[in-house]
Amino acid sequence: MADTNDRTCEGCAFWKQVAGNVGQCRRRSPQPAMASLVPDNGPGTWRASWPDTLEDDWCGEFSPRVSAPTRAALGAALARVPEPEGG
Repeated sequence: MADTNDRTCEGCAFWKQVAGNVGQCRRRSPQPAMASLVPDNGPGTWRASWPDTLEDDWCGEFSPRVSAPTRAALGAALARVPEPEGG
């Protein structure tokens, strides 16, 4: 497991765990890739997928994961902000 102070995939808002310590980076849309290396796909087959990463991988676009209680508190606070006049 990655240390919570690390800026690794495991603590990133864009990372979705798939199995064990493997996940997918969802920072950008799925990218097309040749799928002919995947069993049951014919030659020249393409598919779009998110990049697979390990939980302790990292990149320069880390965005910290926000917990559900924190998201709820932020939503409640924003709901109390008055609408601007005339808009």
